[in-house]
This record gives sequence, structure tokens and C-alpha cells, in this order.
Amino acid sequence: MKISKKIIPIACLVLFVAAAVFVLMDHGKTEEPEASDICIWYPSGYELLHKQTLNDVEVIRQIEEKLDVPLYFTGTSGDLDSAFSVVMGDLEGTDAVFYRFDAGQLRSSYENGQILDYREYLDRMPNLSRLFEENPLLYQYACVDGHCLLFPSTLENAYEDVLLAVRSDWKEQAGYTWGGVYAWSLAELEQMFLKQKLLFEEKRLAPMDEYFVGLSSYNGFIEHLLPLYKTSVGLYWNQDRDGLIYGPSTEEYRRFLTDMKRMYQEGLLDSHIYDSSDTNFEKYLLNSTSSAVLATSGQIEKLEGYAAENGDSLPLEYINLYSMAGEEAVLYDAKGRKDRVLEFGFVINSDIGEEKLEKLLRFIDYLYSDEGMEYTNWGEPGRHYEEQDGLRVYSPKLLKDGEYYGISMAPYVKQDLLRTDRSVNLNMSSEKSRKCILLRSYEADRSFTEPKGYYSEEGAFSRSDLKTALESFTEETSMNFIFQSIDPSDDLQWQEYLDALYGLGLEQYLDMELQASERMEAVTYEK
Repeated sequence: MKISKKIIPIACLVLFVAAAVFVLMDHGKTEEPEASDICIWYPSGYELLHKQTLNDVEVIRQIEEKLDVPLYFTGTSGDLDSAFSVVMGDLEGTDAVFYRFDAGQLRSSYENGQILDYREYLDRMPNLSRLFEENPLLYQYACVDGHCLLFPSTLENAYEDVLLAVRSDWKEQAGYTWGGVYAWSLAELEQMFLKQKLLFEEKRLAPMDEYFVGLSSYNGFIEHLLPLYKTSVGLYWNQDRDGLIYGPSTEEYRRFLTDMKRMYQEGLLDSHIYDSSDTNFEKYLLNSTSSAVLATSGQIEKLEGYAAENGDSLPLEYINLYSMAGEEAVLYDAKGRKDRVLEFGFVINSDIGEEKLEKLLRFIDYLYSDEGMEYTNWGEPGRHYEEQDGLRVYSPKLLKDGEYYGISMAPYVKQDLLRTDRSVNLNMSSEKSRKCILLRSYEADRSFTEPKGYYSEEGAFSRSDLKTALESFTEETSMNFIFQSIDPSDDLQWQEYLDALYGLGLEQYLDMELQASERMEAVTYEK
């Protein structure tokens, strides 16, 4: 069964998941919190691998001193959702909580008198007020029913790094010498695969394995090809931006399915593109596969590390899929946007005293400042980072050979404390990875930003059910179109598929999303 991309952990919070198998151990700041300490529940991350807590992280200790704000972090690993439910059930002794909040949770917590509406305190928070003016979505996500309840986290300076890995040795054996990001197209790739398959059948494709695959993927990442067809697997605005389109109901999506089916019938498409595990994907890419969709540029190091462990050479070149779409392509994946607002953030206990509140607001506002963002992500120049070949990188003195930089730096910086700077990931990636990364901003595209918190209270549940039903049906039927006897190019069968989508409530779903988006757009920050 495919693990949906929808539940893949958000990049800036992957630290929580990585540490989930470890039991929380207090080290360093082991004493009980003092009465004046601001107690914050914050899920634990890589610092646990060093037998530390957030209280021990250098930049956090230094921020405490700089702001004269005594902080005491408590947290947990393991079953975070259960631990979060427990702490929200009784906030006594906890001044603030950082986790993922949906509008329903925020609404009920506020109505139960648990969390603070901080609207009246915004005059104490100049950095957050500035960001509210600059980024309407930040304010819209912070508010529920007119109350400022959440301090949302952000992911900034993001980039596109969904790649196509291509076996350069097989490409050359098939007589292709072209390269460069704009020289490739899916049609050209298919023709190359056909030539390579013929060489394989003639036992002239070396090194050879038991079978040949032209295009591979896993976990449904094959859908990242959809920008080449000017559509997506989700919602996006129409040309006039006054209505929504569900990608899987379009002729463009039909053409994608038709092309994938043809490639499968030609013996070019991997039958495991929707499998959730990447184990076989990595193994067979080395031996049997001409090209594959990589979910992130980080898989370059993972694949080549796997090859090195097995004594294999891996002559791969990498192409950014969004480059293949061309300069004029309309891109619909909002996750590829340069700056994003996330559902994770802080809420404040409504019973917090005035003295603690003043200090906590000072701390959070500092995290929203540009200085705070730079300091939590990078630390101090000379101590935590330095310049190398024009790039800011973490100090080699602090990094351990063969260890992921995030683990090595966990005792020193906290990249995802509130504003996460993705330029860290960019600068710390290999030169080969950086060459494949696109830094263009896609703010002008027709991506649809989900209006979290702006569905009607009763409508939120039916909307969730509709969305799940449509996505499950689309995924299952797409696989059947590609791999089974039904044919997306058959007008009757395609119409039956569309009728089923509307029978599941597609029109109602589009209306609910549009109305919620209009409500969200109407919410604007005013001093």
C-alpha cells in the first residue's frame, strides 16, 4: 500500500521523527524549573542523540542571556500525538506549547479558556506585526474566528529539487549525447528508452541485469511528471483565478495516464511506481533502470552512498523536473514555493502571568526577526559557521565524518525553532545536488493554498471526507488505468471515471474549497 505524500513529515520537522525511537533523557539543565522560568512543551529532535535537551542547545542558552528570558523546555519523543493530547488536556505548569494545530483544535482550546488570544499584545511584537503586513497568509493562519491564537512557523528560501536521475552510460550507448536541463523532454526520453530496451534484448546494454526498466519511481512520486503536462494531482486555479480545477479530472491528466500506460505496455515503465518502500528502487536503479524520479536532491547522496557500499559505479546525471517543464510552464505545486506558512507553531496558556507573558512575547517576536531566524538556523560566525567558496556552511570543526550535518549541529543550533531557513539545506548539500536545484520563486503561478481554518465548522468534516474519498478513488483508478485493462484513451471509460468523480461529490468539494478560500482572502491584518 502506498504511503501517501500527504503524510510525509514536513521538512523542517523531520527532526522529531528521526528522534522518535529514543527515550527522553535530561542532561545539562537537569534541575527542576524555577518559578520564574517560562516552561515550553516542544517535541524533541536530534539533540536526543547527544543525550541533551533543547535547554542545552548553545543558541537557545545564548538567546536566553541576550533577551533576559529564562526558558525551560520540556518535550518528548515517541508517540508525539498522544503526548501532545496529554499536555493539552492539562496545561498547568506549561506556559506555551509548540506542535501542529488545526483550526478545530485552536477553536476548541480557545473556547475552553485554555489558550490566549494575543491580538491585544501585537503592539509589543514589532517583528511579527511586520511579517503580518508583508505576508497575509501568516496572519490568516494565525487567526481563527477573528482571534489570534497561533504563532505559525514558516519555511523560507525553499527550492525545487524533484529530480530525474538518468543513467548517462546507457544514454550514450543508445547514441544520445545531449544534456543540459532544457534539452530533455518526456517524448525524447521515451524514444531513448525504446532504443535502450532493444540493446538490452540484443544483450548489448552493459552492464546488464535480468530485466530492463526505462522509468522508475516509488511512493507515487511519478506524479511529479505532471507539471510537464501542465496539471497536478490536486487543486489549482483556472486561468482567470475565479474557479478551481481538480487536476485528475482534466484532459491533461488523461494524457499523462495515456502516456504512462503506453510506456508500461512497451515494457518501459516500472510496475512498482506506487510502492511505498524505496529499498528495491535504490537497488534496481543501480542495475536495471535507465531513469528514475527522485523525491529530493538528498537522494543523490543516498543512492551514490548505496552504490559505494556495494562496490558499484553509478554514472548518473540529474535533471530538475521543473526545468524540463520549461521556463513558461505553469506550476501548481504550492509546496515548491519559496516561502511557506506551516500548521506548526506556538500557542500560549491563557493563565500565564503578566511578567512571564511579557518575556515570552519578547522571545517569540525575536524568533520572528531576521536576526533571530539567522541566529537559530546558523548560530555565530566563526563559532558555528564560516564562508567557503562564497557559501555559508557549518564549521567543519563541528561536523563529524559520515554523519548527517543536522545531527552534528544539534548541540549548537536549532534550525526549525520557528522560522526555518532552507538555504542551510541548500548550502550543505553536495555540489552535484546544488547544480540541480531551482531557486526561482513560483508565487505567480496558479497554485492553490489550502484555506486551513476557514471551512465552516460542520463543513470541515464533510470536506475532509470528500477529499479523502476523491483522492483514494483517483489514486486507485489511476493505477488501474496504467496497469490494468481499462484505458484512459477510451472515451466511454474516461467518461465513466469522470461520472464517478462527480458522483463522489467533486462539485461540492470544489465549492467548499472556493468558499473557504474567499473567506480566508477576506481576512486582512490591520494595526
